[in-house]
Amino acid sequence: MKVKDGKVIDKFSTFVNPEKPIPPRVVEVTNITDDMVRNAETIDKVFPKMLKFIEG
Repeated sequence: MKVKDGKVIDKFSTFVNPEKPIPPRVVEVTNITDDMVRNAETIDKVFPKMLKFIEG
């Protein structure tokens, strides 16, 4: 999230495919399921995008 003068001006949010099943306790806490991340990009694709967002 980018904030300027106390206001949110931009945010970065995406699912990441962990390439393994999400443990039941994590699903309980986050409500994020394997089905929700199945077609998401893996961390090697998401991380550079996140860095670009942070740096830009």
